Amino acid sequence: MLDQCKIAAATDLDRRLWIGRIAITNFRSYVAAEIEAGPGPVVLLGQNGVGKTNLLEAISLLAPGSGLRRASQDELPRIGGAGDWAVAAQVNTRSGVIDIGTGQRPGSSPGNRGGRLPDGEPSRAGKARIVRIDGETETTGALARHVEMVWLTPAMDGLFTGPASDRRRFLDRLVLCFDPRHATISARFERAMRQRNRLLADGARSGALLDGLEMQMAETGVAIAAARMTAVAALGAMAGLRRVRDPTSPFPWFALALKGRLEDGLATASATEVEDSY
Repeated sequence: MLDQCKIAAATDLDRRLWIGRIAITNFRSYVAAEIEAGPGPVVLLGQNGVGKTNLLEAISLLAPGSGLRRASQDELPRIGGAGDWAVAAQVNTRSGVIDIGTGQRPGSSPGNRGGRLPDGEPSRAGKARIVRIDGETETTGALARHVEMVWLTPAMDGLFTGPASDRRRFLDRLVLCFDPRHATISARFERAMRQRNRLLADGARSGALLDGLEMQMAETGVAIAAARMTAVAALGAMAGLRRVRDPTSPFPWFALALKGRLEDGLATASATEVEDSY
């Protein structure tokens, strides 16, 4: 598997994912803004409070999930606006240029009215986040098929000092860059775990109910572990290629490894055997 990851990493070296244009409307502190950029690195400069982080948060919503700040839908519209917001971008992906639009219709906050979607269509009252890819309505999970994105901010210093669950969540965001299905599988595991814990808290002892949930947890849990291992191997292969390409780089080299019950099991046994053990 590691050799396959090395081949994939080498093939992808010259492919870049970048945003050529982004337009935001009624989002946080912005009434409207539009930025065009090239494939190179972009640095945002400005005084505190001018909207740099708000712009980065808007960009983060082009990927699955709730964005950079993990904010609720009620927090995203501009204060004093109609309650709608929109982010529209032209994204250069590995499969070509695509148009991504995401936003919310007005009407989710008291006194909000009017508004338009990223493509100009009049909005109707509603709170759900809307996603459109090349004009077609999609789920937020579909963004993972086109956009690979990860962020590390000062507010996330808990990654290094906090619980292991924070580090697993950050790793899973990385895994999405390699396997777009990972979010769906993780959600199935979390849902089954919550249902199982609820049954146990209520004193339920139904073998059939618990067996069904635990079977689902075993299948999805092992799939999650396998996806994490594949992503970590691919990242390690990329690091090795970078070291060969630029041996005098001032940035330190690194090695990555996963340690865990399921990961250790998958190193020596089949997925079915690890599921049975789990």
